[in-house]
Amino acid sequence: MDVNNSTVSGNIRAVVEILTQGGIYDPDADILDNPDISQHIILIHGDLGTGERLQSAQLRQSLEATLWNRFQHVIFIPGLFHLKMACADAIWRTFLQPLVAQEDETSLMHDVMQLRPKETGTYCSKPGFRLEAFTASELTFDELKAIANEIALKYVATHKLLQMRQTSIIAWILILKATGKHKYATHMTNFLINMHFVFPAGLKHAVKNGGKGSNRTVDRIFLESPLVEAYRNTQVMVQKNFLHAHLTTSHVLANMIKTFEGLIMKMAAQSPHTVVLGRKTCCEIPDLIDKGRDMMEKAAHGEGNDEPNVEMDDREEGAEMEDVLMEV
Repeated sequence: MDVNNSTVSGNIRAVVEILTQGGIYDPDADILDNPDISQHIILIHGDLGTGERLQSAQLRQSLEATLWNRFQHVIFIPGLFHLKMACADAIWRTFLQPLVAQEDETSLMHDVMQLRPKETGTYCSKPGFRLEAFTASELTFDELKAIANEIALKYVATHKLLQMRQTSIIAWILILKATGKHKYATHMTNFLINMHFVFPAGLKHAVKNGGKGSNRTVDRIFLESPLVEAYRNTQVMVQKNFLHAHLTTSHVLANMIKTFEGLIMKMAAQSPHTVVLGRKTCCEIPDLIDKGRDMMEKAAHGEGNDEPNVEMDDREEGAEMEDVLMEV
């Protein structure tokens, strides 16, 4: 699809075209065997940018006459991968970004220096998530299939761990709030509140378990997912066009035994998890969970909040994080 996903109209078009590829069209369209989804919903996963644009699309289309044109069948679910990226960024902001936090012998930066001595500059700036390195690794088709199988077994087949993930998400919401990632904290809070107090029972089950029947099995996911094959075809095309076929080099995996042994010795001598009387620190790491909880309580009572006070009555009557904690 040649679609600009950075715009609201582009996201509207993307959703429509994705559904079209799956054989789902506007119910009013005169198309043979067009399924009626008026009593069904479509779960769409993505990052917060996608969620905000889909929400804007639903607001823009809210005056339309039909359910289809109002995008009432679209339910956005925050992607777990994007949440993990936000959590990694929160760790970087807390333990790596401040210069004073890099000076202590017990700091995370000193562990990085032990494990990746040639990449300390990268970690001090922003390490990223190695997507470019993964693309340049030019894996074989069998290697990609093995990775896809592992991902499916680890992340798809373990959907019953969602209860535990929800518990950890609550702690991360407070950390994200304390580190200035307010959008993620707000969106994840709203998601948990929707899961426990807004979504009907059937929708809760669909979000937790990925639907019902054979469509949620790992075998079905393998059958329906063309991503691995599409990646392989693209890789072969690039290799042929740039005459790079059969010119890759396979490097021996690094032997990390001595590196890990050195890290173990360092942590045994200067463990940050052991209380040592009289030991001083250059940087004091605040309790981010307490800080985040305090910030959310102030926001809930309108302190330091730029939102109009007319919404306070609605906010007080609605569910809050404490209600989610009781449910979990």
